[in-house]
Amino acid sequence: MTTALSLPPCSHEEILSTIRFPVLPPESCSQNVEGETYGTATRTRGWVGVEVPGQWGRDILKGGSVHSALARRIARKVKKLRGYKLLFIREPVSRGSQSQQKRQIHRIFIVNSAQGKQRTYRFEVPHLEKMLSLPLHSPQKIKGVEKVPHSLIFLCTHGKRDRCCALAGRPIAQYLKQVRPPETVWECSHIGGHRLAPTGVVLPAGYMYGRLTPATALMAVVSLEEYQVPSLAGIRGCSSLAAVHQVAEVAVREYLAQGGEEPTISQLSFSSVKSEKSSKKKKSLKKSREYRQLKKKYARLRKSRLWREQKARAKVLRKKLSYGQACVEELVELNELNRRYREVKEQYRREKYALLHGGQDTGSSQVFSSAHKGVQRSIVRHEDGRSWVVVTAKTKTAPARESCGKGEKPLSTFKVLSVEKVSHR
Repeated sequence: MTTALSLPPCSHEEILSTIRFPVLPPESCSQNVEGETYGTATRTRGWVGVEVPGQWGRDILKGGSVHSALARRIARKVKKLRGYKLLFIREPVSRGSQSQQKRQIHRIFIVNSAQGKQRTYRFEVPHLEKMLSLPLHSPQKIKGVEKVPHSLIFLCTHGKRDRCCALAGRPIAQYLKQVRPPETVWECSHIGGHRLAPTGVVLPAGYMYGRLTPATALMAVVSLEEYQVPSLAGIRGCSSLAAVHQVAEVAVREYLAQGGEEPTISQLSFSSVKSEKSSKKKKSLKKSREYRQLKKKYARLRKSRLWREQKARAKVLRKKLSYGQACVEELVELNELNRRYREVKEQYRREKYALLHGGQDTGSSQVFSSAHKGVQRSIVRHEDGRSWVVVTAKTKTAPARESCGKGEKPLSTFKVLSVEKVSHR
């Protein structure tokens, strides 16, 4: 984004100098920058933010300053909205201050983030039990409700869920509170993506961000509020879109940005590319003689005496391995049996693929390798008639922590393989 921002009366440097930014321990999950941020946004069509000052438990429905029974009733009420995510929110203030103590009035935000229907409603209740009797599905009918004219940003500071969120998120929330209008910056409970902390969501647009800094957080809010264009710095995606479409949007926006074009959020639409063979055609192929013969061939193989003996032997070896009784020779034998099983399974997949796709067998096992299993194509359309096909693939990162306190494991991430302009009507 190259859009200029409206600066507050005092300089950013002055504000930042008054805020303490803690140093995260090197083993923290957010210190690992493996994988992209895009395609990781929580999928939901709306949000319900309930003001709950004070402490929250690891699970907001258990413990904390709200009784568990009441919290569960609120969650059930929100669940009836179908597709809305419940968050506990509080104003960003210093821990232990009087403002963080129990309030007499609770502010509630109901946000619709569906494309073309983005709006935010705000109302107050004297106690949270009152919320249970209100028509949350029609917030405009609630007494005293008002539409919020500004964009909101919810920043995850759920320390009991993950320390990275609290340590990295709170300073940014304190900074934004001083440069944004009142009641537009909130700390919130877990929204997903500990390893991308600090994380936040800009509402009502529903764009989620990770690895935020004070500058990128401010850019994310202002660019959406004033220009209806999402900033690409740290973008995770739009919560109302599927993960593959989140990636496709970022890919096309980066492609257009090279020419200085920045479409608004209402100018782009998304859909998935159908398979080259229609589902009807594939159904007829699966009923064909060749397909039935292929299935019978491998069914006979699985029922053969040799296959059953190998399968039984592998089962015995796995059991011995689980008890720590397998010797080196038996481990080698088990690996060989597993290799043979994988080869047969892959050969079946290759022949099946060739049959269903008109004989287009590449002869390479790479077609079915883990790096290519998640290949998907999406169509991104501009309102002026232009469209692009974006090819993406799901891959695995190097082992990393998904959350503090958990072990390392490979994480899923998306890779953009190509962006191709296809038409202009």
